Amino acid sequence: MKLSLINDFDLKNIDETQHGNILSLRYAKLIKDIFEQLLPKMPYKFEYMTIRVDYGNTSIFISNTPAKIIVPYNLTKIWRIDQSYEQIIDAGKPYSFLKSNDTDLFQTLLIERFQIYNSFGFSVYDGTFRFTYILGCHANKAHSTVQSHQLAKINSIVAMCIQQLKPLILDQDIRLKNSCLKHQNSYLKYIFNNCEVDNINVPKLSDGELTCLHLYSRGLTVTEISKTTGYKTYTINSYTKSARSSLNAQTTNEAVRIARQQNLII
Repeated sequence: MKLSLINDFDLKNIDETQHGNILSLRYAKLIKDIFEQLLPKMPYKFEYMTIRVDYGNTSIFISNTPAKIIVPYNLTKIWRIDQSYEQIIDAGKPYSFLKSNDTDLFQTLLIERFQIYNSFGFSVYDGTFRFTYILGCHANKAHSTVQSHQLAKINSIVAMCIQQLKPLILDQDIRLKNSCLKHQNSYLKYIFNNCEVDNINVPKLSDGELTCLHLYSRGLTVTEISKTTGYKTYTINSYTKSARSSLNAQTTNEAVRIARQQNLII
């Protein structure tokens, strides 16, 4: 199954100073090529591909419904995998809520808060790669919750994704040219070298929780969305002050120590 979508992307409505650039679309096309190989191996039937271009960043999400997206100032195109055009959404103002009476649109992607139902995606932020790995779904979407017996199959898919994307991430032409990337994250390297996710201790999956594992150039982030505890993000071994403060740590080393105590990392 081919997804010849990037070449059809309409650039005439995109202001390059605000909503994207050719490089972002180039990265998106590289990732799209990998999707073509992985789609037949998915444990679900995915029918839609969503491309988001936002401030020079490109995000691609695969979903089993036409995704309704809440993001600030976004220009989003939603395509069926059979290449038929669905719709354009332009939020117009920060975090505007796009309402629809169509029940097929009820499943929602909240990209900014990582609430993703029966979906997964790759994002390229100005050359920085991030992979979103879904372990579970929100309690309000109990009918689409990933069951425990399916996790092994999803794990194998994640391993395949990482294995195929490894050359892409290590390509000097794609990685950001900034100082933080001079320090290779040992946990990220461990995952790449072993093409494995089972060896990472993430919070135990419980009923009514969404747990996402984000692998990206500066570290590893675990996000929990729980009906009882609310929204929590743990960022491990990041080079930003805000990430350290999410673990109430003053330094990166302290953040790693706290994360280990909480069994967030090996």
